[in-house]
Amino acid sequence: MHAMYPIHTTHPIHITPATLTAYKRFLEDDEKTPATIDLYMRGARKFATFLDAHRTKAFTKHDAILYKQSLLDSSYLPRSINAYIAAFNSFLDFLGLGTYRVKSIKIQPNFFVDEEKLLTTYDVEKLIHSKACSPQYRALIQTLAATGLRISELKYVTSEALSTGYIYINSKGKVRIVPLTQELISSLKTYAKHAGIKRGPIFITKKKCPLSRSVIWKALKRIAHTAHVSLKKVFPHNFRKLFARNVYALTHDIAAIANILGHTSVETTRIYIANSTKMYTKHITRLGIIT
Repeated sequence: MHAMYPIHTTHPIHITPATLTAYKRFLEDDEKTPATIDLYMRGARKFATFLDAHRTKAFTKHDAILYKQSLLDSSYLPRSINAYIAAFNSFLDFLGLGTYRVKSIKIQPNFFVDEEKLLTTYDVEKLIHSKACSPQYRALIQTLAATGLRISELKYVTSEALSTGYIYINSKGKVRIVPLTQELISSLKTYAKHAGIKRGPIFITKKKCPLSRSVIWKALKRIAHTAHVSLKKVFPHNFRKLFARNVYALTHDIAAIANILGHTSVETTRIYIANSTKMYTKHITRLGIIT
């Protein structure tokens, strides 16, 4: 079967600061999340750098393939490569060159996690009891571990939500409800009372703005260092995976976990509930196959 276009078809292309500004506005109008916009803009700038290095003004499908190959030849992990490919395809659509989109690479699902990166409930206990962990971050860490929320979704943890017993989240074009345990509600109400927060988001700065991802990340690293917990384990998204593993261990209900986490596909959730090979071998040992 022949391609719909000849591979030698060329299109003039010139990326300027104005082009990038317009592209950012395009992403905002498409209601992309701030994190996605940041990723796609980095991808667009990376592509612009590639064009400058190759002095390519007349763009072809072959150039698109070469750009993809440059990503494959880099030191990026497969997931990062696919993220940049998604950004590249989005930018091509914006430029009116959607026919030159490239395919993402296929990644074999890995259902085992590196032991050094496996955050545990014991690690969380060490963090919240660390001298460097303030009441605010004690409440924040407990919330992440007990809800599976994304950092960008912490703004939905409000005083009003504590009265209803659940968090109503509108994120990534989807609406979902995340239930709160009575223990977490009690802990958050105590924190909010001492912090003088009577309404609105609970996790805020002194200027009443939601805590940013970078601020939270820096604080977690500082707390982890004091608590003697590996920095390889302590990053915001790892709390989300810990939540998924803990709930799965109790319920074995992947569909329910996917719903709470806001996953479109349960295959994504399967990756979240992955355990270490050490844990897997313990389970096999309990079978008593070899005595």
